[in-house]
Amino acid sequence: MITASEELSVFAGVADQARAFDSIDAIIRNYHPHIKPSVEEATPTAELRRVLNMTARDMLASFLKKSRDNVPSLVVDPLDVPKVQKMVDTTLLKLYIEENQTPQMMALVNMSENVVVTEVEALLIEHHKFTVLSKLYEKKGDESKLLEIWTKVVDGEWKDPALANPLPRIKDLLMETKDRVLVQRYGIWLIRHDPEASLKLFTAKDSKRGMKLDENLILRALRAADAEVGERYLEHLVLVRRNPEPALSTQLAKCYIDRLVSSLEDPEVSEMWKEALATYTTRGAFTDPSLASLPFLSYLTRLTDRQHALTRIKLAFFLQGSNNYDLEAIRNHLEDGPSKGLFPLETAIVYGRIGNHDEALSLLVHSLKDSTTAEAYCTLGGDVIPPKVASAVAQQMGIEPWGQLVTASSPGSGFGTAAARGTTAGRSTSIRAPVSEDTKKALISTLMRVYMKGGNNTAHETAQLLNAQAINLDVVDVLDSVPSTWSLNVMSSFVSRSLRRTLHDRQEGLLIKAIASAQNLDVSDMAHEAMREEGAMVEEALDSGTEAGDDLNEKQHFGEDEYISEKIPFPENETPSVVQPIPIPLRDGRNGIPGSLESSRSTLR
Repeated sequence: MITASEELSVFAGVADQARAFDSIDAIIRNYHPHIKPSVEEATPTAELRRVLNMTARDMLASFLKKSRDNVPSLVVDPLDVPKVQKMVDTTLLKLYIEENQTPQMMALVNMSENVVVTEVEALLIEHHKFTVLSKLYEKKGDESKLLEIWTKVVDGEWKDPALANPLPRIKDLLMETKDRVLVQRYGIWLIRHDPEASLKLFTAKDSKRGMKLDENLILRALRAADAEVGERYLEHLVLVRRNPEPALSTQLAKCYIDRLVSSLEDPEVSEMWKEALATYTTRGAFTDPSLASLPFLSYLTRLTDRQHALTRIKLAFFLQGSNNYDLEAIRNHLEDGPSKGLFPLETAIVYGRIGNHDEALSLLVHSLKDSTTAEAYCTLGGDVIPPKVASAVAQQMGIEPWGQLVTASSPGSGFGTAAARGTTAGRSTSIRAPVSEDTKKALISTLMRVYMKGGNNTAHETAQLLNAQAINLDVVDVLDSVPSTWSLNVMSSFVSRSLRRTLHDRQEGLLIKAIASAQNLDVSDMAHEAMREEGAMVEEALDSGTEAGDDLNEKQHFGEDEYISEKIPFPENETPSVVQPIPIPLRDGRNGIPGSLESSRSTLR
């Protein structure tokens, strides 16, 4: 308690005694020459020494208890009061520990701020007084030591009946502390005992509190302890923390796919998906027309197995809205292995992101028979899920963060288009703009070809597309693609409307051309009037019979009252001014260009 470099002022007689005796045992003297074999080994003297030792400790404890409130009167130098207080309380606590007086220990620890922890912690551990020790650490604010005690008690390494279950206190302390190292170390320890509490801890300690954790290490530990909790933490990293690392986004997509594939091992779940797909693809037989145009994604919300439907909807939203996962890796994961052909909607989304529109539309049309989504795909420029459908489904299923992935990537939100976002790593490469009309027309043409590949099975959908999107289709291309076996009734409406629109465009073009010609004539007439008002400059060519150097009579063809503009040479070293055109008075009294004169150029030298 008092180091070698410290000093404590005491009375001279006390100093001499203190140097002579180091402990109570040294003070107790019990010699008798007739005790055999020796004073230390004989039973009577050993018992006497024990009694004297116990009595001396009681006397010392009684003295220390009385001295606690009167320390200033016991010291020579007032500056030594804090040192003496530490010595009194620490020594008194040691006596309580050795006598196993737990209530007295707790009372002293609760009321004193002077106990030197380093002097008593080894003794408390030896006597398994972890409750007292944890109270000391708590008062000193030593969170690291406090967590060490509690975790060892929970693990069974240390035992203290008074500290039966400190796990709730560990959770509270980890939520309150700002020490990043402690949160990461003991948060990972907490995973083995309460994964849910650990997940809550790590998701609460976000970057806003300036606490940067090793997310990959935590993720591995969580997934090793509990796969479901690990997946939820991965969702937090990707969706809440917006971690842009492609590996994390790819892991999340694969987690969803693997969960769906593993669920198919259950015969009931596998049969449920087969029945759901069969029911949806034959929905055209339903009497309710709203079901016939229901998108497959909306149909998933009606399934009784809500848990597996929720996973599939999450996967679809994530594949559509995220820009960070590896498109090729996820495409291979969907098409290879046990998941091949099981998820046509999700595979179509990935193909659309890559830019393979033929494959995407083929899956929507032939595998899902979802013409509503296929036509929306063309309107959205390659996106399978419309923002309105995503918002409605997300709200119905209670997964708004996933729905926002799609709604936030709609035109005008700052994300790239499906084609622009379709890079190998899934990153956005440009700012998203509204889908151009050329892109829409190209996709509609692709959809028409996909429909026609289905032959008579998709003749009805083809006719609907032709009638609805006739303005965006080229009549000649359509007629060249139509199978010869199709009935004329399928194409009659499209052809008649296309001819009507073509005739209308032609007549409109003729009207516009006539109006433009009239406007051109009007403008020419106005220009002619303006030119006549301004006059003209006439330049005449040399007579073919006149040789260079001969005198030229410029007025030989004009009357006395007529004159023309001439270019007169200026003397050398003199800057010429701009020659203004001179109006020519005509015989009819108007100024302008004589109709019988030809414009020519004459140079006078």
